[in-house]
Amino acid sequence: GTAWFQGNDDARLVRIEYNSGNRKPHVQLVADKPKGAVPLLVHFSSKGTQDPDLDELKYEWKFLASDGAALKTVMETNPSFTFDKPGIYKVQLTVTDAKGEASTSVTEIRAGNEPPSFSFDITRGNKTFFYIDQPFSYEVKVSDKEDGSLENRGISPDQVSVSIDYLEAGIDKAEIALGHQQAEVTGKFAAGKKLMGESDCKSCHIIDKKSIGPMYKQIAAKYKGDPSAVEKLASKVINGGGGVWGETVMAAHPQLSLTDAKEIVNYILSVSDSAAAGSSLPTRGSYKLRIPKGISDHGVVVLKAAYTDRGANSIPSITAEKVMVLRSPSVPAGSADVSNGIQKFKLPNPPIELVIGMSHLAYVGFNQIDLTGIEQLVFAVLAPEGQLHAAGGTLEVRIDSPTGSVIGETPTIVPIKGNVTLPVPQMIKVKLISTEGPHDIYLIFKNEKSPAGQALFILLNTQFIYNPASESRRVVSSR
Repeated sequence: GTAWFQGNDDARLVRIEYNSGNRKPHVQLVADKPKGAVPLLVHFSSKGTQDPDLDELKYEWKFLASDGAALKTVMETNPSFTFDKPGIYKVQLTVTDAKGEASTSVTEIRAGNEPPSFSFDITRGNKTFFYIDQPFSYEVKVSDKEDGSLENRGISPDQVSVSIDYLEAGIDKAEIALGHQQAEVTGKFAAGKKLMGESDCKSCHIIDKKSIGPMYKQIAAKYKGDPSAVEKLASKVINGGGGVWGETVMAAHPQLSLTDAKEIVNYILSVSDSAAAGSSLPTRGSYKLRIPKGISDHGVVVLKAAYTDRGANSIPSITAEKVMVLRSPSVPAGSADVSNGIQKFKLPNPPIELVIGMSHLAYVGFNQIDLTGIEQLVFAVLAPEGQLHAAGGTLEVRIDSPTGSVIGETPTIVPIKGNVTLPVPQMIKVKLISTEGPHDIYLIFKNEKSPAGQALFILLNTQFIYNPASESRRVVSSR
């Protein structure tokens, strides 16, 4: 396409393949739970497997141990298999067409270590929208079958990476994913950071300053890209030694296990990465968003958390992560999730998509909007009689369906007479009945007297007005 990570319309991957005669099947293999504690029941699916020649297909599934030994072979389309013993297994699906052409796909199953369970919740504040300079409270919860949980102190808060970032409008989803990966990196090395903090390492080493021993950044730079560094340095941490960084000898640490020493070394080697070395927010707290001058306030707030478990039964660590996105409370009408009886129109400058209610009971809908603390909506509308022959009308706010409960309705939107070249939007306010939690919201265009085929008015934007005092009253009353 025309640019990287810009969500451009002409971005695509193109592949042209020509085969004269019979063509091989295209194999799709999906496992519903590729990692978990034993006994691990996994359901496999070949859904999406296709043959370009529409031949009848035969399916062969092989379940293989880590040494390649066959455990079981089945000739089914979507089998299930229980892995009773810890280990890393391979599952191979071979699909053969009627003419003998075959394709194979392989996936890995890791049995013996249950992935961590994660939640990231807004405990006070709105869960859909962010509000500048208005603090919200959050809480991260982590539990792991083998490690324990934050609540029972089996997992230390220092092992959980938490970050909250503001991304400007126009940021691609791929960039959000990148920030997600950075949180994962931070969590991955938290265990080693904690172990190092509990030892005497700080007596001789500092991350970015010279002490009696080398700074950690020097060590990370020296051994960057060395595949044997972790084993070599972990052994040195346990046994002690010197000669690499001068005459000072590092004391031995025989009380450390090889696994813990490797965790410490992995953290040390990661400190050149600012994401890994950076600080993390607490797992529970309050956050107030501030946006620098000159930055658009129509972006998103990305809350990210990650935790890497300690591994179990010789199965490597698993990283779990959670991403939560809060969006701007100023919502363009053109971004509606559903619509009926609506005509859309794109303006080139400014680039905005308008929606026009073309009949009585036409509507636009937005899925799962948290109405906690939302006391008022402000609509930006246009009802030009000259250009649109607008009939005017009202906007009715309903929840859960187009015929659901009414929680608000605007005053009558009166058409603007005359042929105005650049009409100024009317800002129409509507007070909402107090409503808690997430709901689908429907904005219903109403005018029973409008003739068939006559447009009612244009909706440009909806502003969700949040009042933190309303939530405070709710908290007090619930007590």
